[in-house]
Amino acid sequence: MIKNLASYILVFIITVSLFPSELFAQDEPTNTQIVDSLFMRASSGMVMYRDEVEPSKKALIDMGEAAIPRMLTKLNTRGAREMHTINDIFKGIGEIAVEPLAGRLTSRDDYVRRLAIRCMGEIKSPKAIEHLKPYAEHDDFRTRAGIMRAMGLIGNSQASQIVIDGLFDTDELVATAAAVACGKIKQGIDPVALIEVFDHPYYGVRYCAMKSLAELGEKSIEPLKLYIKSKPDDLSLGFAIEALGKTGLKKAIGILKQTIKSEKWAIRAFTAQALGDINSGKSKKILKKVLKTESHPLVINNAKMSLAKLQEN
Repeated sequence: MIKNLASYILVFIITVSLFPSELFAQDEPTNTQIVDSLFMRASSGMVMYRDEVEPSKKALIDMGEAAIPRMLTKLNTRGAREMHTINDIFKGIGEIAVEPLAGRLTSRDDYVRRLAIRCMGEIKSPKAIEHLKPYAEHDDFRTRAGIMRAMGLIGNSQASQIVIDGLFDTDELVATAAAVACGKIKQGIDPVALIEVFDHPYYGVRYCAMKSLAELGEKSIEPLKLYIKSKPDDLSLGFAIEALGKTGLKKAIGILKQTIKSEKWAIRAFTAQALGDINSGKSKKILKKVLKTESHPLVINNAKMSLAKLQEN
């Protein structure tokens, strides 16, 4: 028995030494097999593959263009973990994946289209903008929202008009994503368009518009001042006041000095909070004066918090 085993081993060694390439050529895995094997490990939630997740993901990224054709077939997944992994891989592969992904935008499968959009956004290449632009008017609101998010991630001024138009989309999720994107793109964004959605019925749109106006910085100051002066009794002024404060610019103090005198306690409360975001001796002076005369508890609380914040700086 032992002699027979030894003989088999000897025959195997001789065969390998004489015909190594012929013996193993038929067993070499194809790109498809390699990608499938690595992706299974990269997207697995099983404990046995825990230490192989990141190395497998990196291996797929390092394959680059060779991995793209097979990875495109994974876009129809319904699994959140797999979606996240696919996104990471295409993001890592980079710009060479933009054109292949664009070819999946015409898919009738909503999941494929949305995931392709997400991946193109994460790659952050301006080359994706022209491919994505037509889908800003797609019938599926999730697709439109995905386009707005992708444009914001790319952050290029070529997409500025696309996201400005998105602010006025009939769906609140699309408008919210567009408002966020405006603050990421900045260049080419009209602050007046963001101010116009302060009266949007959905709080998320109003709040994100305020945040983006703050991101735009100095070019938001004058439009916000004009808005405040034209709507002295409108509670949406709170967002304008908050945006002015978050710019952190001393140019905003002049108008805040006026709104702190509003008859509406809510406007005074917003102003007291906004002053805490502008590091200036004038802000401190105004807040100290407020604490001497104010009677509403929320305004007093905001003024105290803002003053404490400024004194820490």
